[in-house]
Formats: sequence, structure tokens, C-alpha cells
Amino acid sequence: MSSLQSSFVRPRSLSLDPGQFVLAAVCTITAVMAGWILELWLGVVGAYLPLFIGVAAITWIGGLWPSLFSQLLGTALTLFFRTHGFAALSKADAYAAFLFLVAAKLTMFLLLNLRANRSLRENRTHLEAMLQSTHDALWEWDLGANYVWRGGKEVESFGCATGDTQQGFNWWLKRVHPSDAEEVWASLRRAIDGADSHWSREYRLRRHDGSYAIVSDHGFILRDKQGTALRMFGGMADVSAQRTAEERFAQGAVRDPLTGLLNRESLLNQFHRLLEKRRYRNEGPIAVLLIDIDYFRSTVEHFGHSTGNQLLNAVAVRLARCLRGKDIAARFGDDEFLVLLEDVETSLEAVHIIQRIQHSLSAPFEIDGQAMEVTASVGVSFAESVPAEQAIRQADLAMHRAKAQGRARFHVFEPASRTPLRHTLRYEDELRRGFHDGSLQLYYQPIVGLQDGRTFGVEALLRWQHPQRGLIQPLEVLRLAEEAGLTTQLGQWVLRNCCLCLDRWRQSSRVSPSLLMSLNLSGKELMRPTLLDEVRELLSGTNLGSNSLQIELTEAAVMESDAASAKKLDRLREMSVRVALDDFGKEYSFLSRLQQFPISAIKLDGLFTRKADTDQPQILDALMAFAQKLNLQVIAKEVETGSQLRYLEECGSALAQGFLFSEPVAEEKAFQLLSNQHSWNIAALTGEIGAPVSRETRIW
Repeated sequence: MSSLQSSFVRPRSLSLDPGQFVLAAVCTITAVMAGWILELWLGVVGAYLPLFIGVAAITWIGGLWPSLFSQLLGTALTLFFRTHGFAALSKADAYAAFLFLVAAKLTMFLLLNLRANRSLRENRTHLEAMLQSTHDALWEWDLGANYVWRGGKEVESFGCATGDTQQGFNWWLKRVHPSDAEEVWASLRRAIDGADSHWSREYRLRRHDGSYAIVSDHGFILRDKQGTALRMFGGMADVSAQRTAEERFAQGAVRDPLTGLLNRESLLNQFHRLLEKRRYRNEGPIAVLLIDIDYFRSTVEHFGHSTGNQLLNAVAVRLARCLRGKDIAARFGDDEFLVLLEDVETSLEAVHIIQRIQHSLSAPFEIDGQAMEVTASVGVSFAESVPAEQAIRQADLAMHRAKAQGRARFHVFEPASRTPLRHTLRYEDELRRGFHDGSLQLYYQPIVGLQDGRTFGVEALLRWQHPQRGLIQPLEVLRLAEEAGLTTQLGQWVLRNCCLCLDRWRQSSRVSPSLLMSLNLSGKELMRPTLLDEVRELLSGTNLGSNSLQIELTEAAVMESDAASAKKLDRLREMSVRVALDDFGKEYSFLSRLQQFPISAIKLDGLFTRKADTDQPQILDALMAFAQKLNLQVIAKEVETGSQLRYLEECGSALAQGFLFSEPVAEEKAFQLLSNQHSWNIAALTGEIGAPVSRETRIW
């Protein structure tokens, strides 16, 4: 508004510029002198004619006060010169002076009016140009007369022409959204009745087409000396686009862009607020549901990422329909959803909701014209007196137990299971220390070539010698590492120590330079982003040549891996790292995907090796033939008797490992074994037909 006021020119009739008075004095004296000369020919008319013309010019140039000054000064000087000092002022001179003053003033007011009208026209043109150049709606409200003026392009979109004063204040109030009208009017009255000089508000205003726009309205209040509001000047802008953009940005910050559910960070914030609220209110516990889509990675690998995204979106829609109004759902991971059930009276109430969710998800999904069936594993915990992160961790533990029980199930983390959780937390710290104190160790078992009896390589096997519990089973070590979030650190530790061990052996020159180090890799480790860089750095830092490292993956890990994991295996093969399929035939035998991965060898599960001691070795024969057709090297595990070894040799198995050759031994003993006995007497071993050697639980 200040810029608008400054755009108007102050009327010159109110100007008191000293320069104008100097100019008026000079012009007046000049006109009087000219009149004194003309008086000789024209008489009294000639005396006042130049002065009349001068007053008109001064009025147009200088304004009101210089004109009055010129009239008085000119009349006085003219009378002085005509009467020689006012000594004998005649009635004719008095009448002439009076008529001159009347004519001069009429001319002055006429000229001032013309100049004022011209100034108003200029200001109006200026204002109209400003209104045309702005998209805001400008308005003026005379509170005493209830006169409202509006202007600007934006006014037309609300059904009012620029400058239309017929549609007064009520026109505006009727167009305010009914939900906003009362508060807008109340705020306006508070500003007018109070001592404020400004008023501003955002509200919804109906457009000419019936839709509502979000407008930002602000006004300036002019008051008299007593503080009574007289007029208001303001502007109104349509900010619908800005508010929509801000809302979308805010939703993007708190919601998952794919499913529209809350994202992980937003849900954690909500969870903390709910727990804080429970401290001051007597409400029921909060149930935490962690929902994981079973075999989702295999679905994405088979149908593609686009189908997987559509499936996740469809699952989110069904999930939201199964919840109560006060429940909170979020996408917590790639294929994981987290649900907070507020104020759950009993665990049975949470179970009913879980069953409703699983029943809803069991119906086929129609994605791209094809029906897809989905199951989900659900873990449940109750946040009563535990932090949000611990409650989610308990739900995650319960979800993994549901998967271990066969998937498509739910498992409730009951209070009775908190004791094992405390043990898990204690073992987490001990496992971290195990990376440095020597309680975590790698044992090595030879892999023997059946053609020449030479040691082809060794498999690294994990051991944890716990100070109180003794030797902890390797599978439990992996479970504890996964629950503690140490899977990555454990995998890095195993990979590094395997490469360093093989490098030490080769530097001694007592071990074959072609000896292979084989280690197991879980599916989660395969997805680790830094895996390729770690392998490349270790191979170059230890000077290990090509085909020095073999990574073993279980069939379950291969089945659940995605396209990115397959590319990662291709990169490993380019670095001359072999890939073997461990426990072949034990679980999935997903043969259709076998050729999609750069597999160099398959390791037969001990179940098939033991078939050689029975009268039904046909499955073993079929697996051998299958491997030969695909040009895959066969490694038979858990070889324990001479008869098993003899049958494997006859079937054409290339490699074998088991207690018949050696049990897993520590690094020093493995080095002695490899140094002193470079080859095995296969003929002698096949002749030893006896009882099986006692079996030790193996890892991974």
C-alpha cells in the first residue's frame, strides 16, 4: 500500500516551494513594469492586462499560494505606480483593482481545477496500469458508508468486474467457504474493534465457476485520532497453487511415494508420540505388527519390478481397509509393512485384526491381467513399557520365527520370551568382542579331488568358543548375528580372514599355489552394496591370483535373490571368483533358474551321499548326470565311508569332502595337514568299509 500511495503526485496547490514564490515575484514585477508601459496607450486595461496574464501563468506553473502571492503583490505595485505612492487613490483605480482580483481568482480556480482533473486522470491511468499488471485483487472499504471498491484481474475470477461497487461487503462474505466464514469475520471484527493497524487471513473463497480457491487476504486499517477505524485498504491473492505444492511436498516428506502410506521416519515419530501420550493417559497397550510379504524377491525376479511395485501398492490398499480408523500403517522396508494398533485391550483383539489382514491378502491380486497369490508372515509385539525401537525389534524377531515355522503365519512375542531376548542382547555385546578376542575362529576342511587325490581346496567353517556356554552351534551364531544386526560385520570378518589365511599359506611355499579357499555367503551378504569392492580390494591386497576364491550360496539364497544379485555374481565371475551352489537338492531345487546364475559347481547335500550306502542310489545317479549335462563340477559333502567314496568315484564325482578325509580343523593344524600330505590315497580309502565316522554339526 505504501508503494501505491507514493505513486500518486501530491497536488501542487498545496505546495510551499520557496522557488515558486521567487519565480512568482519576478514574473509579477515584470508584468507590472510591462503594464506601466502599456498604460500610456491602453489606460487602466493596459496596466492590468500583463499582470492578469502573469497570474494565469503563475497559477498553472506554481499553484495556489504563488498565485495568491502574485495577485496581491501585483495589485499593490500597480496601484502604487498609478497613484504615485497611494497618495490619491481614486474610486476608478479601486474598482479596477477589485475587478482584477475577481477575474484573477476565477481564472485561478478554473486553471487549478483543470490541472487537478488532469492529475486525477494521470493517477487513474497509473492505477489502472498497476491493476492490469498484477494478478492480485485490490480493495478499499469505507467502513462508515459501507462502500467497497475492488480492482485487479483476480477479482474477475470471483465474479466481480473491476471497479464494480454495486456488489458490496455482503457479496464477499457470502462467497467465503461456510466452514471459514465465522472465523474470518470474527478475526476481521477483532482487528477493526481493537487497536491493530493490520489484518491478514487465509481462507477459501468461491470462484465464479463454483470451485473454491485458497486466498491470502491482508488489509491496512486507517483510524482517526480517537482510534476509530475509518477505512481499510488491502489486497487478496490466490495461493491455491502454492498451498497445493506445499502440501504435496509435505506429504512426500512423510509418506511413501509408492503406496501413499507413512514412511519409516514418520511412523517412528508417530510411535514416539503415542508412547509419550500413554504416560499421561490410562490406555491399553500399542500392538506392533511387522508384516513381510513371502517370496516377494522371487516374484519381482520373475515378473519384473513394475509388477512388484503394483503388487505392493495393491497390498497397501487392502491393508488399509483392514485397519481401524485410529490405527497407523507404514511401509517400513522393501516388502515390509508396519502397523500400530492403538489402545488394544487384549492380544486376542490384535490377533483378530491379523487374521483379517491375512484373509484379505489371501485373495488373488489382478496385476496386468494375471492373477497373483500372496501370503504374508506377521510378527507381533506389545509396546507397554519398552521403547519404540525395542518393540519393533521384538516384532521383527517374532516375524522371523513365523517365517521359520513355515511362512504365511503370525507369531506373537509374548512376555515369556523376553528372557531369550535379554540373552540375545547380552550375546550381541559378546559377539562384537569376539571379532577381536579370538573366541571367533575359522576351521578348515579339505576338498579332495578323486582323480589324483590332491587337495583341491579347503572350506572355511565358523566356530565360536563362548567363555561360559562353550562351543556355540554355527547356525545359532548366524541367528544371533542377524538379530543383533551384525550379519554384515560377520560376513566381512569371515571374508577378510579367509583371504589373509590363504595368503599366509601360499607365502610359506609349502602349500599348492592353486589351492582354493571356499567360504559360505548368505543371501543378505550377497545383497551388501560394498561386497564387490571388498572382494576386489582383498584379492589385490593379498596378491591372490585367479580362481583362488570360491563363494558358496544355498539354493534358498539363490531363489530369493533378485536381478541385481545375479549381476553381482556376474561381476564376481569376471574377477575369477568361483560360485558354488551349496546344499543342492535339499530345499527348493529351483532348476529353471539355475542357468541364470554363473554357477561353477554344485555341492551335493549329505542326504544324497548317504544314498550310496543303500540300495536306492538312483537319485544320486540322476544328479550326477544332470550336473554333467550342464557342465557343472560336483562336490560331494559329508563323505564318511569307503563305500560312499567308491560309489562317488564310479559315478564320476570330481571332488569330495567329509570326515573320511578330515574333520574341520584350526588354521595351524590345517596348514600342517596340507603341507605334509599333498595327496590322499583314494584306493586305500575306498577299501575301508566300516562304520560311519561320528558327524560334527557343520555351519551355514
